[in-house]
Amino acid sequence: MKTTFLNGDKELKERGKKYLASREEDFIRFMNADDLENAGNDLGSFYDYGLSIDYQEPEGRRRGYLRYQLSWGGPSDEIRFYFDGSVCDKIEYVFLDWFVGVGFDITDKKFALWLWDWLEGCGTPEYEREKVMNG
Repeated sequence: MKTTFLNGDKELKERGKKYLASREEDFIRFMNADDLENAGNDLGSFYDYGLSIDYQEPEGRRRGYLRYQLSWGGPSDEIRFYFDGSVCDKIEYVFLDWFVGVGFDITDKKFALWLWDWLEGCGTPEYEREKVMNG
């Protein structure tokens, strides 16, 4: 798994990897669940798992992305979906902790592709972009 950026030390990178591994376990449980409303007593509903889904405009970056925010504060983590038209060409997991952060390319992870397919099936990427473009 490729590191996409590191704004911190080696310890931050290792913490980010641990958070990612934990999130991956959760999403695999959702993927394998018969019912997304109840993927297990300790995991709960998939629909309540994340905090928000929103489109982030480019603002100094080459392009914007769809953000699936998982937690907020210090630390926080999110999954970023970069797409061109309706094609998602990069998925990144980002771990942030008080002015530092690390990103990992998870484009080829099964759970990330499953999550993109689910979001796309609901029309989320297009809806979020339209909201931003139409003010």
